[in-house]
Amino acid sequence: MTSISSNTKNPSLSPFLRGSMYSMLASIIYGLSYIFTKNISNYHSPMTIIGWRFLVAFLVMELMRRLGVVKINYQGKNIRALLRLVFLYPVIYFIAETFGIQLTTASESGIVIATIPVATLIFSVMILKEKPTRYQMIGIATSTLGIFLIVFSQSLSASLHVVGYLALISAVLSYALFAVRLIQETSFTTLEKTYTMMAIAAGTFFPIALLEHLIRGTGWSFITLPMTDMAFLGTLIYLALGSSVIAFFASNRALELLGPNQASTWGGLSTVITLTASVLILKEPFGLGQILAALLVVGGVYIANAGLSRSHKVRPKSDPTIE
Repeated sequence: MTSISSNTKNPSLSPFLRGSMYSMLASIIYGLSYIFTKNISNYHSPMTIIGWRFLVAFLVMELMRRLGVVKINYQGKNIRALLRLVFLYPVIYFIAETFGIQLTTASESGIVIATIPVATLIFSVMILKEKPTRYQMIGIATSTLGIFLIVFSQSLSASLHVVGYLALISAVLSYALFAVRLIQETSFTTLEKTYTMMAIAAGTFFPIALLEHLIRGTGWSFITLPMTDMAFLGTLIYLALGSSVIAFFASNRALELLGPNQASTWGGLSTVITLTASVLILKEPFGLGQILAALLVVGGVYIANAGLSRSHKVRPKSDPTIE
């Protein structure tokens, strides 16, 4: 059976274009995930959703591995380095984000999480010694401002919960450090990284969710949930296959092709997609301030990538960085 190679080079497209396509795909999937989780989040705890999401995602990838569709080979590689990487994201990130969102308001959590591109840029400078371009700095600043406006236009309430703030900051720092470290770990393929992320996440979050339900006395209903709740099953399929397997692979590949600075410039696009889908599908209100904010986010993405796009166009074909 033909296997999937995650790092196969496509000579017809530059790394910039391929990385941008992967970033756009991940942003679309992440952005639409809000629509799927909106309804069931009122009836199920975040850990219930996350636990089932990663278990199914891992089972799908494991099935693909056993069928020979994907190749996973850890032999002769530093698995401990990969485990440390995966511990940052998704383990620490999702735990910190979940508690942070529970302890703060929607506006606070949205604003703090929106600073991920800024934190990524800082870590990139500190660890990779990668100096951001003027276009990247302007683009990230513009998109971040747009996200702030989107959040503020929806809610201006504040909880002033210190533990919640610390949890959200931990989520931001863990993902930013993950993004920088990911491109340093070159001995593993993108599929191997994604497979490991699903395996560790499933082994972490599903037992936590099960324990949560056992304490509540709802263990059996948790185990049978996908078979008894069709709305949950539909959301689970999207989150497991789309937001986990496909989007995780796409975002990891984008980081490898573009680098953390450039890849992070696409982060705000998922917010715009969520906002647009909320208006078109869920019929949520949409004002002038949100339109301006969305334009700022999209404009920031364009500015950050326009400079790099021009640099690729003017490079001679013999430039090895284009291959």
